[in-house]
Amino acid sequence: MKKIKIAFLGSDGSGKTSLIQYAQKKLQNEGKNVRIFFMGWRDLQNPILRVFSKIYLRKKEKCKKTKEEKLARFRERSWFFYIFYYAELWTRYFKILFSGKEIIFMDRYFYDELVFSSGSKFRFFNLLTPKPDLCIILKCPIKIIEKRGVYIKKEIFENFYNHLNLAKNFCRVVEIDSSGDIEKTYLKIKPYLIDILR
Repeated sequence: MKKIKIAFLGSDGSGKTSLIQYAQKKLQNEGKNVRIFFMGWRDLQNPILRVFSKIYLRKKEKCKKTKEEKLARFRERSWFFYIFYYAELWTRYFKILFSGKEIIFMDRYFYDELVFSSGSKFRFFNLLTPKPDLCIILKCPIKIIEKRGVYIKKEIFENFYNHLNLAKNFCRVVEIDSSGDIEKTYLKIKPYLIDILR
């Protein structure tokens, strides 16, 4: 059975998780086997990373004054970071490879961090990055994102999407305006889903 892997990327508040869950229900109603895998920084599988994450979150809790700007966490990182990041995501990706489902939706992906790397780091980790069958980038105006309860500075928002658009160099990418309601956004991605599922 061919496994179709679709990555969903976008800023906080762009509607990734809601759209993925909605699309899963729609496709399951049509008799498709769909599973969602979260590929962001939550529910860490790697025990070493879980320890580091707890230490980091404790420090962050103590320093509430220095609240991190949404999307500012996406930036060039050290070799050490990428090694642990890829170890974590490959732990999850192995579960995707051995999943018995026909369609895999991935909420976030390796590209979230890879597109911010450069030079030898980029070249090395790009070789270790599995290519999805389709990458859907969700984007909507900052005003809509603010209405959804997420506040992002304009320059950080633009920087994030400028980098994210580099994913077009790696695999098939479509950018979707996700400023409408969930049904309208789903109807925008539906033709791409139909095409890739043929």
